[in-house]
Amino acid sequence: MARPTLSRGTSDKAAAKELQALLNKNGERLTVDGDFGGGTETAVKGFQLSYGLGQTGVADAAVWAILDRPPYFRQPAFKSVKLVPDLQVSGSKSVATAWNKYGGLLAALSEDLGFSPSSAAAVLAVESAGEGFWDGKMVIRFENHIFYRWGKDHADVYKAHFRFNNSSSWKDHSWRPDTRALWRPLHTKEAGQAEEWAALEYARTLDDTAALNSISMGAPQIMGFNSAKIGFSSVQEMFEAFNAGDRAHICGLFDFIRSDHLMVRALRTEDWTGFAGIYNGGGQKDYYGGKIGENVQKAKGLGIP
Repeated sequence: MARPTLSRGTSDKAAAKELQALLNKNGERLTVDGDFGGGTETAVKGFQLSYGLGQTGVADAAVWAILDRPPYFRQPAFKSVKLVPDLQVSGSKSVATAWNKYGGLLAALSEDLGFSPSSAAAVLAVESAGEGFWDGKMVIRFENHIFYRWGKDHADVYKAHFRFNNSSSWKDHSWRPDTRALWRPLHTKEAGQAEEWAALEYARTLDDTAALNSISMGAPQIMGFNSAKIGFSSVQEMFEAFNAGDRAHICGLFDFIRSDHLMVRALRTEDWTGFAGIYNGGGQKDYYGGKIGENVQKAKGLGIP
């Protein structure tokens, strides 16, 4: 059903509430009260800027159409797009791997959001060296400091099995299956994926949802706690879909990008640091932004559009 065109001061409170809720799903933080005032108008203008629409502040058919699209993995048009591109490239291993495995779908989804496929390939190269699966298992990273969200209420159990650096919580992660065992480091080349999976499997015996929320998954390394943002009803559904194959990884990447219209804008304008500040977090935005920019140049040098 067609939605009404809304502008500042509209009397249609129900439609204004729906608009505010959808804008929030796209990265805004509005109070959903049905009052289309200055804050909502500014949010609409920002959304329009991100998607290359005229900044009128009016929620017209073009705004509604973008706001309310279903997740990519649920859209029939993208289910039939082949993963592998016609153009295969060689060199710059990680970005070439990402493109050669997923370039067909990367190109289609990048065109839909209005930025270059080389940008998407670069993000995958930085996040997972372009690989969604290693040795037949999905690439994951178990984050102790995220699992501590559960651990705060179960401190004795948590501290007996998981550790991280209190000053820089993303560093010095280790775990052990029982209190008699030695601490086992995570996120190291030597430990590899086997240790990430072992830590996850143990954590799932403590709390399945909290454990799955605490891993980054697949080629785009999206955290489980973002499952709703990319269209899943639960983290378990996301985990099963990502485990089933690469297509969910690539659709998930683009659904996550469009969960905040500022990420779309950053990729459209080649603001790699701005993108990384949202995708990877502000603490390491310069590092990740620099790496993405480097890989975009590598991708373009290989002929990736």
